[in-house]
Amino acid sequence: GNVTAAGLTLKSVMAGFGDVKLDVLRLNLSTNSQWRALYALTESSGVLKTVPQLLLNLHLRETTRYSQYVETFSALKGMGFLPFYVTKQPAADYLQIQEGTRQLWSKYEVSMGNTRF
Repeated sequence: GNVTAAGLTLKSVMAGFGDVKLDVLRLNLSTNSQWRALYALTESSGVLKTVPQLLLNLHLRETTRYSQYVETFSALKGMGFLPFYVTKQPAADYLQIQEGTRQLWSKYEVSMGNTRF
């Protein structure tokens, strides 16, 4: 049969630890559901707006999701997050996507600061 499991939100995890704010949020984004979760955080009026810094470990596995990646980063930019450090991971593969002079690789470390602080 069906099983119902309680879901955790970033806000509920913070409350469980007694935290009222985050200074840094580190996320590993490798699956489609993780990318969707980050995008959902950009759409909510919740915790992400109060985070000064994001550290993202990115795995861009599917070139067919390029528009999803762009949409997510556009939403982060709209919230005030701008990258201040971006590096391609050593084991990254070239994804055969190029926009202007920029090439897209499969793995990055990205640090973003929230300019609205």
